[in-house]
Amino acid sequence: MQNELLRLADQAKTVLDDERETQCFGQYPDLLAELAKQQFEKPSPMQVQAWPTMLKGEDLIVIVQMRTGKTLAFLLRALIHIKYQSIPRNILIKGECNNLKV
Repeated sequence: MQNELLRLADQAKTVLDDERETQCFGQYPDLLAELAKQQFEKPSPMQVQAWPTMLKGEDLIVIVQMRTGKTLAFLLRALIHIKYQSIPRNILIKGECNNLKV
């Protein structure tokens, strides 16, 4: 299982070839592996700009068009916050319902 996780993490690092993404998520190999399993190909320009700021714990307001990756950008940061904190935390995600339809 661990070898499979490492293999998927390496594959994900290749998929996320943008240096900023690898730097942002390099310390979260399980997250990179999951992105690879979901066939995540490449971050959107909004995600490339937002992730470094969010992962530093800084506040961020994003105003972009629909379907630009906002939900994934904020959810990944939230998942990291929940999973890797020494004290368990809750998150609240507020958004328009029509943006979250499957």
